[in-house]
Amino acid sequence: MEVLQKVPVVLRNCNRQSADSASASAKPPRCRHRLLSYRRYASIWSPMPTPRNLSQNLPAGDLPVAIDRGVGIMQISLEQLVELYCYHRVLREESCQSLRYSARSVAKYLPPDAVNDIRLITRDMILKFRAEALKTVRPASFNTYRMHMHVLFVLAVEEGWCASNPLNRIDNVAVPSRKKKVLDPNAFAKILAYLSSRASFDSRVPFWTAVAKTLYYTGMRRRQLVGLQWRDVRLSEEIAILRVESSKTQREWAIPLSEEILPVLAGLRQRTIDVLGSAGSEAHVFNPKVCGNSRANRDFLNVREVTAYFHNLGRILGLAISPHRFRHTFATQLANGGTNLKLVQQFLGHANIATTCEYIEPDIGAMRRALACLDKEDDKN
Repeated sequence: MEVLQKVPVVLRNCNRQSADSASASAKPPRCRHRLLSYRRYASIWSPMPTPRNLSQNLPAGDLPVAIDRGVGIMQISLEQLVELYCYHRVLREESCQSLRYSARSVAKYLPPDAVNDIRLITRDMILKFRAEALKTVRPASFNTYRMHMHVLFVLAVEEGWCASNPLNRIDNVAVPSRKKKVLDPNAFAKILAYLSSRASFDSRVPFWTAVAKTLYYTGMRRRQLVGLQWRDVRLSEEIAILRVESSKTQREWAIPLSEEILPVLAGLRQRTIDVLGSAGSEAHVFNPKVCGNSRANRDFLNVREVTAYFHNLGRILGLAISPHRFRHTFATQLANGGTNLKLVQQFLGHANIATTCEYIEPDIGAMRRALACLDKEDDKN
């Protein structure tokens, strides 16, 4: 395979081959202390795969130097492109994981040689991917894959790793507007009743009841819930601080704690002190060791555990339950109760009020009353 560019590589203590011969050869130079290691920087010299996560497996500043110095690359795989993108951009680990998932999803629909060499990915391949993917995935999921692939190739074109962006002029597909994902009426009461019925023999019930009530009465995201620390919960002031570290919008804001959630958090704090001996300021509020799992090897939940618990709970109760449904329900109840939309936006921490509006399920009763008003106006006329 032809090398894209031939720029001399500076090699130290190399006495067998010159830099010019190294750049022209398909193999690295043989020398005792070479700057480039054949296996470590295999993407420079051969199609051999490099470590899955370059940004984690290599020390800082030790990514493939040929890439950083503009040396011609024989090939970069789609997987390597994701890791290079995460290295070049300042991203959260959750964002990197999402990019990796999108790349793996797209790779299923591409020829193997194109997956291993991004220069071979064409616009026609992306169009075929769209046609096939939309048979099995939702339009919103396809749009996410398209967006992620587009930003990956923007970097690849900027750095000269490929000639053009195959995602150019590939538009998002229309996403059908569906009913908002709110909890069914009386679903929360059923959840609490079920948990209460198990309290006598399941030591985890008080803990997961606290999780459910926190989601329901605050509307916070999963990431914010698992990242909540005791220094963020100010019971005397009746507020909680949602820190920037766990914020999707890179913002920090305070929310008031209602009368329903204050005693729950106070009880959980006391339970934490009883089990662990203390509830330090940097200790996580939702610690799995507090819920009866004494063998837990970490002192915080992860978002997958929260999702899995409510998914299983929904399966048992025959209800659609997820952490995000609590959030949608919270927003809907506030808005339909007459709360100003700007306040709802502040509760949820949205950067754009249009996003807040997307969370709210219209109140059919209020819509019916509006129609009744129109009927009265017609009678007057």
